[in-house]
Amino acid sequence: MVGDESVVTKAGKLTYGLDRFFSSIFGKPVRGLAFFTFSLVSVTERQSYPLLVEQVVRSAEEKAAARQKKAKKAPQKGKSAKKPGQVGRPKGSKQQDKRLIEWTPELQQMAGMATTLLQRVNPFCAIRHLILDGHFGNNYAGW
Repeated sequence: MVGDESVVTKAGKLTYGLDRFFSSIFGKPVRGLAFFTFSLVSVTERQSYPLLVEQVVRSAEEKAAARQKKAKKAPQKGKSAKKPGQVGRPKGSKQQDKRLIEWTPELQQMAGMATTLLQRVNPFCAIRHLILDGHFGNNYAGW
């Protein structure tokens, strides 16, 4: 099973789910619609069969959280966590358990889709592997 998000550029103001999403084609966030798709892939036939597609729609709370995260990440004038030339982790920071993660709304939607698809496909074939985009390759995947 393979999962990936696709972004379609769209003008206008009244389209449901219209927002800014990162497009790898343009290399920056663009105004448009995003769709997440799960497909079954036949390696022998070299063919993909899309089985489940959902539109990605962000709520107002998710947008506000993304803005806060971006503002917190932006460097503040005159303040830096480390002085130039310092190496390693800042003093006082603790080691964190990387297995304990907070699921973002994007990951929650994707997990729900995967569960639904597995329930539908399970009687017909066994899914052995799930392949996702590199965007999901770290604990902080999401907005």
